[in-house]
Amino acid sequence: MKKLWKNALHHREFWIDYFFLETDPEVWENEFVIDDEPFAYEYENPIRFPITKDSGLLLEMGEYLPSTSLKIYDRSAPTGIEIGKFDDSHPHAAVLRFEEVEALGNFLAQQVPEYPSAPYILLSNFMAITDADDLERIHQKTKEAWRSLALFSDDFIQDEVIDRIGYPIKGIQFTHQPEFGWYCEGEASFLSLRISDNKRFPFKMLKELLNHLGT
Repeated sequence: MKKLWKNALHHREFWIDYFFLETDPEVWENEFVIDDEPFAYEYENPIRFPITKDSGLLLEMGEYLPSTSLKIYDRSAPTGIEIGKFDDSHPHAAVLRFEEVEALGNFLAQQVPEYPSAPYILLSNFMAITDADDLERIHQKTKEAWRSLALFSDDFIQDEVIDRIGYPIKGIQFTHQPEFGWYCEGEASFLSLRISDNKRFPFKMLKELLNHLGT
């Protein structure tokens, strides 16, 4: 991870923007200072998360920070193939299972020793929690990750992260199929690109990448 990204991760404003958190200045007046001038930070775009020598994931930011694309890359597609999209007009952020985000976060933590929880938090924006998941486990992992940033209070983490984005997406479930691996289905599966009839989704690439992590 390059220096500009590491600098950005140190700022509360970056995380607030990235997750599109709806902070209330009156409620969170002790969390950050609102100045007359907008806060500015720089970051490399895209950011790459190598998993093997030739493959991994990358995050590519749009014109405004909450517009983020998650891609998978390898030698055949060095610029990446989109597997998830987080923005207002194309809400296809439901792509990764909690176990996958946890495994990816643990593996990538060694690449960012200054901010070991950052990969998990960044990728959790593309995590689809379902009714079958262990919410207590997810909440504990997520709280610990955000606390390790040392940027937000426990109240902020609970109210702005856990209570807003830490619960199941109704109408989505993950199903395993030998050919595809895991994929989304259900009434709300339109929120995901990882669906069985999406022929352009790189199921094989993602499956091989996750197999490397033992998931």
